[in-house]
Amino acid sequence: MKRTLTTLAPAVLTGTLLFLAFPTTDLHFLAWIGLVPLLLQTRSLPARETAAHFFLAGWVFHSLVLQWLSTNIYWAGGWATLGYQLLCIYLALFWLVAGALWRWTMMRLPRIGAGLSLAILWCAMEYTQSFLFTGFGWSALAYSQATNPFFLQWASIGGYLSLGGILVFTNGMLADALANSQARLISGGIAVATLIVVHAVGFFLYPSQSDDQYDADPLRVGLVQPSTPLEMKWDEQYKQPLIEDAALKSRILADIDEVDLFVWPEALVTRDVRLPEVADTLKSLVKDTDADLFTGAQRIDNQLYYNSSYLLQPGGDFSAYYDKIRLAPYGEYVPLSDILPFISNFLPSMADQTPGESQRLFESKGRKFGPLICFEVLFSPMSQQLRDDGADMLVVVTNLGWFGQSNALTQELAIAKIRAVETRLPIVHAANTGISGVIDPYGRVRHLTRYIDHSGAIYNLNAEIDAYGTRGLRLAGSIPVPKPASNVFSPGPRYFPWIAAGLCIIMLIATTLARPAPPEGAPKPKKD
Repeated sequence: MKRTLTTLAPAVLTGTLLFLAFPTTDLHFLAWIGLVPLLLQTRSLPARETAAHFFLAGWVFHSLVLQWLSTNIYWAGGWATLGYQLLCIYLALFWLVAGALWRWTMMRLPRIGAGLSLAILWCAMEYTQSFLFTGFGWSALAYSQATNPFFLQWASIGGYLSLGGILVFTNGMLADALANSQARLISGGIAVATLIVVHAVGFFLYPSQSDDQYDADPLRVGLVQPSTPLEMKWDEQYKQPLIEDAALKSRILADIDEVDLFVWPEALVTRDVRLPEVADTLKSLVKDTDADLFTGAQRIDNQLYYNSSYLLQPGGDFSAYYDKIRLAPYGEYVPLSDILPFISNFLPSMADQTPGESQRLFESKGRKFGPLICFEVLFSPMSQQLRDDGADMLVVVTNLGWFGQSNALTQELAIAKIRAVETRLPIVHAANTGISGVIDPYGRVRHLTRYIDHSGAIYNLNAEIDAYGTRGLRLAGSIPVPKPASNVFSPGPRYFPWIAAGLCIIMLIATTLARPAPPEGAPKPKKD
């Protein structure tokens, strides 16, 4: 028993260390060493055993990072726990494949180096995770670095995948330095040099707070974070009062500060906007404040339900809307239910939504913005496409009230920060229960700082409360939106995934054609 625990400990330790690097713990430096125990344990094992250890590490890691999914048991019953663990096992299978291919490559092509080979495989693995079976790349290693401001800037060069590749490469070189005394100086030196160089480059890409990021008359967004309990949000008795409450707080905000564009969170409006009482409330708000309103809302068309957002302008109507394209599995639809209908009986969806067809841009007070609804912030190509289409800022509306004040909220904010750096666009981030604010093109967050009580009175928060401390509070504020920033290598985030996939294919072909390397210590064959 003791021997078994000792054998499994490195994989468990790796999964735990990498989890601690993620929000809310934010010990991001652990991601630079977290894989080392696993790599040391498996460097001399056959591919099959290596795969098993990688699977265990991946299962522990995803079970900890995604533990907030277990809160769905409140909404979906015990099946939510089953779904959560099935997802973690599915994601751990990617680690299993990557580990097996890594050991196979090292046995046939050891000269390529453990760090480089694993980094290439890792990038390809996370890229595949991002799109296979709708895609779920929530646990990509890059998101552990959201509080590492200098290294974070590499997302503008190669996207989030490049950050993960650098992290894995450094882990591989450190493991080699610890295990191979002959290469200790070289491998250790490469690891240290990599750490220094990438942070030095990031330092020069990261401007000081004093740099001019704003136009002379910047667009000011008015954000309302209602923190509405979901039991009320979908209760017919409270739907209209909640809309009126958000409108009241928006009016109070406009009275004390300048607002050009109000942004309300995902599905704040849960009634049909064409209903007279809903339309009157929203139209009178934009007319009286002379501000535009962008709000999450449910759209109903031909008995189909869409998770949408509307842009309403003074004197306008509700013809400008965007339907969410990337629906959240089990939250908004059941994957494969069209092929296997019985799945819905065991893993029900908490909603039954219809996906939208295309992305679109909106314009407010001279600024063009691209919307992303909740889960869509996870997909880097969607953000890149909006920038290519002409957006000079992104607007993310979300509702993570399903998960309380768990680390789902802080992890989602980390993902949004990566999207801002990748595109070099500011992001307006409006969330029902937090964290709401504006993210600049370098990943810095300016969160809401005003509390609104039940009577509409406004109080300033304690200056020491950081963004994490605003979760679950009823807040509002008017925040200027920075200008978009220039990108030194704008094609990088779009094309790096293809480069990584291509390198992976080339490496695997070369591995297939190569002869197995002789075991360590085996005598070299004599020449004739």
